[in-house]
Amino acid sequence: MNIIYTISALLISCFLICCNQSAKACSMYKVTVDGKTMVGCNQDAWRTTTSIWFEKSTNETEYGACFTGSREVGPNEFAPQSGMNEEGLVFSRLVAYHPNKNLQQIEKKTITNEVEYLTDILHKCKTVEEVRRYIDRYDHSANNVIYMILIVGFGYWGLFDILN
Repeated sequence: MNIIYTISALLISCFLICCNQSAKACSMYKVTVDGKTMVGCNQDAWRTTTSIWFEKSTNETEYGACFTGSREVGPNEFAPQSGMNEEGLVFSRLVAYHPNKNLQQIEKKTITNEVEYLTDILHKCKTVEEVRRYIDRYDHSANNVIYMILIVGFGYWGLFDILN
């Protein structure tokens, strides 16, 4: 009986190893227990330039924030992949390719600076609803990527599939 079990386990293990299809994917989790929310994010392991930076609020109506990112978009400037502001609002970008739909949105702002667009989410928003209103003001039709931003604040969350 032990030999049959051992051989079966070896065959199943070999099959699983041979059929392994790896993916380099970002992931995020959110757990809320007894009023405490914990969030964890990872970035793809193939980038080795991950940075963490802090930005102070520029006035009394904004919030300071911490960001992580690895994609350099200019000299000493990285596009944030995730971040958290001093109010506890958290976002992380989870990206999936989507063919360009060539949709045009009337009366929406164009995203001219990706870094400013993303960092303003945490500098200017305190709640998930404020983030929804902020995101809805912009035209995302030029993107061929669906940005799914998970926002967490005080246990509330939203998964935003952003493709107008």
